[in-house]
Amino acid sequence: MKKAYDIKKTSPMYEYLTGFHIIVVINEDLFDMLDDGLRTIVIEEILAHIHYDMDKDKLSIVQPDINTFSGILQKYDVKRFMEIKEIISTYLQG
Repeated sequence: MKKAYDIKKTSPMYEYLTGFHIIVVINEDLFDMLDDGLRTIVIEEILAHIHYDMDKDKLSIVQPDINTFSGILQKYDVKRFMEIKEIISTYLQG
């Protein structure tokens, strides 16, 4: 497996047969190399992909809300980065 993990929503048939709504596959070789703190980060990142809409009673897989270069995050804090993303999003919507 070339990724740290893979997460997918199951098909209605698979969900019916197994009761599973989401399938997560973790790269075991990579995971075994990590200490407990880093494992926790990976698990929390995986779980952050899962979104449940209570109003619609719907489970979905969402993409990360930050997509940028590591150098930008190293140079500026995440709050500042999110501020500009919000300004850009608001501008583009209106």
